[in-house]
Amino acid sequence: MAQISRTTAQKSAISRTIGSTVEVNHEEVGARLDRLLFPDGVPADLTMAKVVKAVGDVTRRNAAAFEGAERFLATERSEDRRLREARDAGFVALRQVLIKARGAIVNYWGEYAAQDVGFVGTTPETAELLLSYARNVREKLGRGFDDYEVDMPSDLDLGRPDPANLAAAIEARAAALEQAVNAYGVEERETQGALRERDKAEAQWSTHYSPVASIIEGFFRLAEMPELAERVRPTARRRAGLVEEADLGELEESGEPRDEADVVV
Repeated sequence: MAQISRTTAQKSAISRTIGSTVEVNHEEVGARLDRLLFPDGVPADLTMAKVVKAVGDVTRRNAAAFEGAERFLATERSEDRRLREARDAGFVALRQVLIKARGAIVNYWGEYAAQDVGFVGTTPETAELLLSYARNVREKLGRGFDDYEVDMPSDLDLGRPDPANLAAAIEARAAALEQAVNAYGVEERETQGALRERDKAEAQWSTHYSPVASIIEGFFRLAEMPELAERVRPTARRRAGLVEEADLGELEESGEPRDEADVVV
């Protein structure tokens, strides 16, 4: 039997590696690819054209899922920001009314009277502590100030503060802040969930991009269509999520903004 060259032998070995690997694993890989390429079931009239399209559609589906998750996350973040601003506004409103109520009590009955109804130390600067502080003051205001002497010059009449009115003003703002805090908490959790889904969709795209692009490139080269093979070839830029010159048309059609990183030099 005639001898073959070392180069030929190596190429044959490489080919046999592919062949034996496919022979042993084609049923399992086929079942997996059936689920991936044909999520609605394998068509009865399957052709290579449909196989090529099905492979290409994997990244399209991944991209659509990623875009949808990204847009949903942007919506959630916008709502998150709105509710955070509402919470912060409610915090300021409650803190200010507490400071003013304390000032009114101190001016009329003195510092000890204010301390006895809960105005002790500095006014809290976090929503949770402020709510607890406010509810404590509101409850103690119900005792009134009948046991306290007026601590104000007789010729300076600024009006007697009404404890019930002070309590009502505090409670109204505390209730509004509590509602805003709860709403923001729910939205914050939803935003975190949307972020996880976005990251999951991005990971799915990254997992499938290189093999899909390599397969499509291989199909075009096998069909002796090198220009198209070069058009879809997986490059380092594309693996990093950066477009090549051939992708700029698709980017413009999508309506997405371009930046300096999009310009291929």
